[in-house]
Amino acid sequence: MLTDFNHLNLPDDYIYFTKNRKKIKKASGGIVVIYRKSLEKKLKFYNTESQFVLWFQISKSILSLNSDVIFGCVYVPPENSKYSTIEAFEELENELNILTNTENCNIALVGDFNSKTGSLPDYIIPDESVVSMFDLDCDADILEYLYDFENLIQNKISLQRVSQCTCRPNKYGHRLLELCRKNNLYIANSRVGSDKDIGEKTCNDSSVVDYLIISSMLFPMIFYFEIDDFIPLYSDGMHLCILDFRQH
Repeated sequence: MLTDFNHLNLPDDYIYFTKNRKKIKKASGGIVVIYRKSLEKKLKFYNTESQFVLWFQISKSILSLNSDVIFGCVYVPPENSKYSTIEAFEELENELNILTNTENCNIALVGDFNSKTGSLPDYIIPDESVVSMFDLDCDADILEYLYDFENLIQNKISLQRVSQCTCRPNKYGHRLLELCRKNNLYIANSRVGSDKDIGEKTCNDSSVVDYLIISSMLFPMIFYFEIDDFIPLYSDGMHLCILDFRQH
């Protein structure tokens, strides 16, 4: 397990940034981001309070976007563990809102959320009568927010998700879906890459709890996405999510 005193032995052209658990007396894990030294000036790491997410910003110049991308690398402990707390999602969403209010950016969340969502929708289609009744169609910003899901349709991304997981959605799963719907974020699993129309299991060949979750405008930028085989060196039961963004 990582502590503030650990040092990772990496190839010379790689460096890393970590966030370790602070409230536990003994070494009990954390989150680490490893990246090439050549990208050092293109990345900006944020020091935030939540122990469940490590935030960093990727310069828009790398992906030739109109705005930067803020990544959140997430680990939420399992529901029934001694480290579990439903407040993890509140902390995650609060920090997400703070960062997006100060930065004009796209969002990507990736990691182990220990959330079982099945194939429940991560979006809401607004009621046209309600939109008209309250004259919401007169405000361009509100319309953009309400109909953000149409960006998926325009990019030929299925609104309907599928999943090989037959587990019932858990409390964490419902909370994660709520976060997605409120912030116009979408689960990429089963929608892109080699996992398209599959929804491969990510945990011990029994459930889907690891996700890539992104802003709608990032879908065209995904060049490759795969749920790879379980490798003990990197995980204690989780499969690897391999992601490659298209660069111009």
